[in-house]
Amino acid sequence: MVHCSKNDSQIIKVPITGKWNLNIDSIYTSGIAGPKIEVYHGISTDYWDFRVDGKLYIQEGTLLDTLNFNILTDSTMFIDSFGTIINGQAQASSILSCSRHQAIIRSAILPTPDGIYIRTIFLVR
Repeated sequence: MVHCSKNDSQIIKVPITGKWNLNIDSIYTSGIAGPKIEVYHGISTDYWDFRVDGKLYIQEGTLLDTLNFNILTDSTMFIDSFGTIINGQAQASSILSCSRHQAIIRSAILPTPDGIYIRTIFLVR
């Protein structure tokens, strides 16, 4: 489970696995009432912990969750219950950035009956 990150002119292998601190978890919706952005700023005890067995352990404030994830490519992954779910299936999320110290993951951008829904997390180590 490895991703690549470009650093100057070389490619560095950077694993998404491991424990990351949550910096920001944001949700954008463009409903009938107009666009809305909800932003959660992580606190020191918040984390997203991607394990090599495909389990993802999350703590955001008082919320504790365990999800499954699957790396598809260097820039896409499935995370259960993250972003838009269609017919009971999670849609592929984009890994916008993954370096030694930061990762940005964005849900699939799909229309819903209430407009577009996008979830983006910013993780740091």
